[in-house]
Amino acid sequence: MYWYHLLVLCCVLALVESRIRYRPPYRSRGRRPPRMYRERELNTIENVFVEQRDKLEKFCAKATKAPTEMYGTDYYYLSYSIPEKTTATVKITKNFLHTMVLKDFKKIIEDVKILPDIVKIEDAVYTIDSQMLKITIPYRVPIGTAFHSNCGVVNKDVINVPLVKYPTFTYRLQEAIEN
Repeated sequence: MYWYHLLVLCCVLALVESRIRYRPPYRSRGRRPPRMYRERELNTIENVFVEQRDKLEKFCAKATKAPTEMYGTDYYYLSYSIPEKTTATVKITKNFLHTMVLKDFKKIIEDVKILPDIVKIEDAVYTIDSQMLKITIPYRVPIGTAFHSNCGVVNKDVINVPLVKYPTFTYRLQEAIEN
């Protein structure tokens, strides 16, 4: 008869123990997570980033015309060769530069570029001059200056890059190609 009481007591203890939620010691005591947990989290972020980067590369491979990129002394430049009588839309979202060129309401170019952290996206402009779409973005700091990129707040706003008829800067793309 006592064995029946012991069996019921063991069942109750097993049931109660299965209901208790296990919490790792670093969460229950307010400690920082151990190094392995951080490495695992960083590996997960890295894998997702690489996977998304591959998707972006496949998307960009479908673009009809790749831009010419140039890192100048004061500005970061992108230029596209475009036909006459086209319209362009250039937007920046979360360090992604979206460029779309239309002719007679038909997409000619659709491109996405990841912008470097050193550029100041708020001051980006573009010009259309003699069948060239030129996007110019100034640097946050001069080239050669130490720049610390941090994990700050990501700007989730869409920046419509303005079209400038007469830019205040000159393009030295030809000089860079010749040298």
